[in-house]
Amino acid sequence: MIFKELKKMPYAKGQLKKLAKNNYHCIQYEVTEYPNHRIVERCAIYIHGYDYSSGPTWDNALQAMKIKIRKETP
Repeated sequence: MIFKELKKMPYAKGQLKKLAKNNYHCIQYEVTEYPNHRIVERCAIYIHGYDYSSGPTWDNALQAMKIKIRKETP
């Protein structure tokens, strides 16, 4: 279903806020339509100091960010 991840954005925003721990953060949702009518959703999150993480779903983007945080936290 198209735009299904858009409906989950408030949940993802809440999860991102928890991960960011008062650091600057941002959330983005992008829909790309190709000439052959294929549609791709992209969910991206950003936390200052950890750069962007993205994926086709919010869960993918959040998981990737959690991995970055674990790797970069002493």
